[in-house]
Amino acid sequence: MQNQQDELIDEVLSQRRTFQRLESEVDATAQTIRSVQAPNIMALNLDGTESQPDSRGRVLMDPSTHEARFYASDLPPLNADHTDQLSFITSDERKLPAGTFTTDAAGRGTLITELPTDIGLLVVAAVTDEPAGGSLQPTGSIRLVVNILRCCGC
Repeated sequence: MQNQQDELIDEVLSQRRTFQRLESEVDATAQTIRSVQAPNIMALNLDGTESQPDSRGRVLMDPSTHEARFYASDLPPLNADHTDQLSFITSDERKLPAGTFTTDAAGRGTLITELPTDIGLLVVAAVTDEPAGGSLQPTGSIRLVVNILRCCGC
């Protein structure tokens, strides 16, 4: 009888963790939908480089909240001592790391970050392969990139 009770308790706890994970995913999806619907949203599509031409990324930036949401797809996972880092380069050549993320086995990754209020004009967005924990500036090989001025027709 005690074993059955312990098994039931374990099952309830497991279901509670699953519910909390799903609830978190629903909240994140709802926030993404609100971001996409924002009137001033800027979307950037990053393309894979020669070494991974099928990889893609998208950054949704909201200038009113200074929030950036990044989504990667088909980006091969890195080994444990490396991480992917999203960075921006401004027109005055400042290199601004936006944050690090990992990808799952299917190559999907997500990063939600706040941009500096004085970021200025962005000219490049890139994802680079950095040492675990990230770098103060992009130092590794470029995995995804977009030239913002060219893509926006400026």
